[in-house]
Amino acid sequence: RYNQEREKMKLAVKPIIDYKMCPSNMTLDSDKVYNAIHATNQPDWEKYGLIFLDGFLLERGEYEIVAEHKKEK
Repeated sequence: RYNQEREKMKLAVKPIIDYKMCPSNMTLDSDKVYNAIHATNQPDWEKYGLIFLDGFLLERGEYEIVAEHKKEK
């Protein structure tokens, strides 16, 4: 069931809420759109909709997909 086409997608996403990572003070603003990639190195990444977004690992329901684009080679 491994979806290679989906793995090759680059995402533009908006987090549903604001996030702050302590102690680094990295943040995600729910009013901004960020580039993200599917977290294909994580177990069950497709099942849970896992993505990496600026150092954060989010799952489906914690973000909204704004656009999907094929990664350039």
